[in-house]
Amino acid sequence: MTILNLVLSALLLICVFIASWIGILNWRRYKAQQLVAEDLDIVLQATLELTRLNKDAVNQWEALKNKETQNLTIEDLYNRGLSADDDITSPQILSTILTVIVHKYGNLNLALKDFMSVPDEEYISVYVDTNSKELILSIKHDLATDGPIAMAPFSNPGDDTFH
Repeated sequence: MTILNLVLSALLLICVFIASWIGILNWRRYKAQQLVAEDLDIVLQATLELTRLNKDAVNQWEALKNKETQNLTIEDLYNRGLSADDDITSPQILSTILTVIVHKYGNLNLALKDFMSVPDEEYISVYVDTNSKELILSIKHDLATDGPIAMAPFSNPGDDTFH
């Protein structure tokens, strides 16, 4: 019976040792997870703050944009006493027009062969349809004289702008 008690005691000590070791490993994992949770909480709080600030900025921008552009037309872009930055031939306006085009039609991929396929003498004429208040970009250079729609042409066929 003594031998049986000794074997069972040894087995019990081994089980206690294994349970203690597993407990220590779990404690270490718990501490590591606590550190990760604290770091994630810091990142989450910063992200929420940036989101709130961005949302406030977007709301302010929308209110300002709606207030400033509520009754503007494309004609106002050209007729309102333009500065050099607002001129319809400025790079800023070109960039804005390209942004609107890509926003409306999605991504546009242009390869070198696309540029090579356009003749050197080709250019785009810019018109404003005064009835629909739309900006019209066309490779048809006599569009203002065609048809009954009233358009104001904004092109100078003799200009030296790179096309």
